[in-house]
Amino acid sequence: MGKNVIAAGQVGIADHANIGDNVIIAAKTGVTKNIPPNLMVAGIPHLDVKDWRKAWASIPHLYRFLKEIKKMKKRVKKLEAEKD
Repeated sequence: MGKNVIAAGQVGIADHANIGDNVIIAAKTGVTKNIPPNLMVAGIPHLDVKDWRKAWASIPHLYRFLKEIKKMKKRVKKLEAEKD
């Protein structure tokens, strides 16, 4: 564990992980690997907080995207069948 590390509540850290200096670990984060110095991490498994925020911002849209992809696959399959 490095110097000036802040680990919020309910953080889990694997026994083999090394945490660098000046790291901030958000609440309920699961640290599975080493964390280099001067990072803020969140999530399970841990991600740089910028990536974690992007991932969580996209989650409400995933179901709609999956439905659109299924429709597009059907359409491509139909077009390919018509082509033959």
